[in-house]
Amino acid sequence: MRHRVLDSYARESAAGDSRNTSILGQHETNAGRIEELDGRLGERLDDKGKSAWKPGVVRPDWERLITRLESGESDGAVIFDMERLLRTVEDAFRLASAVKAAWADGRKVLVYDSDGEFDITTPQGEKNFYDAAVAAQYYSHRLSTRVRRGNRRKATRGEGRRGRYRPSGFEEDGATPRESERPHIRRAAERALEPGAKWQDICDKATAEGFYSPAQIHTVECAVRRAAILGVKYRQYACDCPQKPWEPMSLRSALLAPRMAGYVKLGPDLILGRMPGEPHLDPEVWQALTALVQSRRGRPAQDRFLCTGKECPVRCGDCGGYFAGIVNSNGRVYPDGVARYYYACLKNAKVKGCGRTIGDWRAVDTAVSALVIDRLSTPEQIAQIKRVREERRAQRQPHEHRISKLEELEGYWDKRLNEGKISPDRHAAMVDDLHRKLAAERSKLEALEEVPVPPLLEAKSRERIRQEWDGALPAKRRERLHQAYKGFHIAIAPGSSREDDVRHRISVRRIPDPA
Repeated sequence: MRHRVLDSYARESAAGDSRNTSILGQHETNAGRIEELDGRLGERLDDKGKSAWKPGVVRPDWERLITRLESGESDGAVIFDMERLLRTVEDAFRLASAVKAAWADGRKVLVYDSDGEFDITTPQGEKNFYDAAVAAQYYSHRLSTRVRRGNRRKATRGEGRRGRYRPSGFEEDGATPRESERPHIRRAAERALEPGAKWQDICDKATAEGFYSPAQIHTVECAVRRAAILGVKYRQYACDCPQKPWEPMSLRSALLAPRMAGYVKLGPDLILGRMPGEPHLDPEVWQALTALVQSRRGRPAQDRFLCTGKECPVRCGDCGGYFAGIVNSNGRVYPDGVARYYYACLKNAKVKGCGRTIGDWRAVDTAVSALVIDRLSTPEQIAQIKRVREERRAQRQPHEHRISKLEELEGYWDKRLNEGKISPDRHAAMVDDLHRKLAAERSKLEALEEVPVPPLLEAKSRERIRQEWDGALPAKRRERLHQAYKGFHIAIAPGSSREDDVRHRISVRRIPDPA
């Protein structure tokens, strides 16, 4: 007999919160519950540090849980308590829809907590489930209000707040100074104020002196011991886990934190109180450091560059990644005195580009500008853009027609419900399927963007188009670039910055239409 596959889901919105059971503790409880149910553990899913109440927060493992229920990879979910799974009624509707769809396909899917189960396919089970969701939402709303009020009260009293990691220079409570780090912080600030100082050099010296970042990576055993201590009350904690050296961005952010000068900040721009005791940095020193960092010219706004951003049709010829404009590190300038920049394929935690240098900013822009002017001033190219537009419109039409019909059906069932001619359960059964189909059609329609053609563009001469291009602001140039190469990518392979070499590395590729 096949054991039912049950996923374990855990969530902890704030590390070290004494109200919460740790992620590991929740999974241990869930594992015991799965064993009681004679099931088999599918996946351990958890969204550590992810609020289910705050709008805009993405919970990857919550999405994974729903996907596994919908696809049949799991037969249900076990959670420590309902508030760890749901914080809004919208979450409840989504989970209930996934469970009902599974039952419609002949798959028995249930949701369990530490001491009960929710059979959403029965009227009573569905009512209990939604009642629990409403209670969780009410609790979250009240908790959010109390937390905001409490944070403001603490800030006015001068109490610091703790984030994901222990703040540099302070203990785990975010308010008690760590005296051993005070001299290191002051030396780092003094070095940052020296003329020509570089943050990487400051980080290297801090590491050599034994001053490390508090973003320490703990072992599993250490994390369990630390959670047990901090879950009761914030206090000092030390361990032998490897220390992490400072990086320029993190050290700069740490020194510019208002708490370094004894200020307590609440929200992005509001400073409410003063922390007790002697601050790590004199307020005058901190203000001078803040003014210096903010006055230094860093990376310019990306909209001044023609070829940056994920929406831009200009891409890396090797990996297909998009570009970022980066200042030349040795301070070189163009003949007109403007600092030199270059394009590089963007590579970071979110974007998996190759990170290679594409070419000098002005050399690449000159080559791409010539392509755009040529394309916009050639009648054959304008005709091709029009053909692509008509093709795209023809592809969009069936989806637009289908959406219109589905919306009419949705309105019909809404009217029947409002007139009291059908029950809410009947209405939900009818509209759930419509909503899925509507979402699928709208997704296909979004993938088939319309191709705009500038009016009367073909009537302008090449010289007129060039004059307009030369006098246009960066935003207007980007708009023309998008119009000219909608449905295509301008691929530029990494290489040297010579203009003639850049031109030889450019190729134009058509983007395949979505299936």
